[in-house]
Amino acid sequence: VPAYGTLTVEVWGGGGGGGVVVTGIASTQSTPGEKSVFSTVEAGGGRGGISEHLTGQLPGAVAAQGGMASGGGVNLTGGISPSSPSYPGHYSSTAGSAPFGGAGGVGGDPDYWCPAHIPGILDVDGRPGAFPGGGGGGAESTFGGIGGGGGAGAYAKKTYAQNEVAAGTTVPVTVGAGGTGAYFGVVGWCIGNANYQYYWNGGTGAPGQVTITWTDPPAPTCSVTVDQNPIIAGNSTMVRWSSTSASTFYISNVGYVAGSGSAAIAPNTTTSYTGTVTNTTGTNTCGVTLTVNPACTANYGQACTSTANACGQTTTGTYSCSGVCSATTPSNPAGYGNACTSAANACGQT
Repeated sequence: VPAYGTLTVEVWGGGGGGGVVVTGIASTQSTPGEKSVFSTVEAGGGRGGISEHLTGQLPGAVAAQGGMASGGGVNLTGGISPSSPSYPGHYSSTAGSAPFGGAGGVGGDPDYWCPAHIPGILDVDGRPGAFPGGGGGGAESTFGGIGGGGGAGAYAKKTYAQNEVAAGTTVPVTVGAGGTGAYFGVVGWCIGNANYQYYWNGGTGAPGQVTITWTDPPAPTCSVTVDQNPIIAGNSTMVRWSSTSASTFYISNVGYVAGSGSAAIAPNTTTSYTGTVTNTTGTNTCGVTLTVNPACTANYGQACTSTANACGQTTTGTYSCSGVCSATTPSNPAGYGNACTSAANACGQT
């Protein structure tokens, strides 16, 4: 199974072979069509047409049943011989038609088998069913007998959503063969031709068919995230990723990964994690950069005092992770360093 967006399977079973008209037991009986299969989707083959004895023959054939279908979103039974236009309540030698498939073969024309019949030219033979899955037509007799047309193969259809069947999976597929028509031959008398050999063959049922069509998958998408950002060197966090429609997923500094998942990471320096996803449609990227700050000094959070100003004044603070005191030296008082004059003494001196 290829990578796909949607995958649609249509399955037809093989058509059954047509029957003949006999004056005794048929030399060979018709055989049913075989079923066609894709995984659990099955379309059964049609039953072989029924060979009828001339004695007591009803004025119409007995209809062979069409195949049965299962496992699809659509399951349709194969068709049977249409009603006889001449004999209401009975069936013609025309075989059943497959749903959305091949038409059933028509019955042999009884007007041409005698007297101008040349051995080897089967003018009264039932016609083969049309591909796929049509039943073989039944052979007819000028005596009024009708060999039953074969039943048609069934039809099943199923559309699989993306990943319902994993790409690369091997799925069993069987295409059903069509059934063979019955055969009857006899040496007899035909309009003055003593010991004339004449015979009938039911039409061959058409083989079934399995068709598989699909659309390309949509372009892949991805996401890569981390639980904490930033972190302190020596600590860890989780990197998490997810994707859609990806056949491959590679993350730098992690490696090839499944479509979704997570992993613990503990880099010592700032690190980028870039994801690249691909499928038959194309490529896409995603990613995240994890910032890693240095580990803290031993005095982290402890109280500290700034350097004094010219007047000996200080402020207090705490040490940062990197060991820097947050306290700053206060400004000198206003007027500090400016010129000034003292009060005068008794002599007026200053």
